[in-house]
Amino acid sequence: MKRAGFTMIELIFVIVILGILAAVAIPRLAATRNDASGSKLATELATCVNDAGADYLMNENFTLSVGASPACQAAVSPVGPGGVVCYTVQAATPAANQITVTSSGSGAPVCVEAEAISDVSLSTNAPGRIHTF
Repeated sequence: MKRAGFTMIELIFVIVILGILAAVAIPRLAATRNDASGSKLATELATCVNDAGADYLMNENFTLSVGASPACQAAVSPVGPGGVVCYTVQAATPAANQITVTSSGSGAPVCVEAEAISDVSLSTNAPGRIHTF
């Protein structure tokens, strides 16, 4: 007569294999989430700088973009675990034609990823640059 079911050793092998797969997959998922959040933050910063430039060109001051633009609010809002702020965006005065984007230098993985994306492209939204319109 044939018995149905699994032996204890087969169940242990399955549990060990699932444990190994989980040990590999979980860190990759966390890294992928940081990459996605960093990309989104870099995009929001670029949009913020573009909004600020368009606002200045239309109104000859920063009436909306630096403080109230949704992209600027997203670029300077806390992100990641612990609510780290990665950037600050400031205009010298509303009538000045310059804004300054600075990095917080927090070293959070999301901020590091966003700064790497901004710096690699050498785009005008890179942190530490003064943007003149």
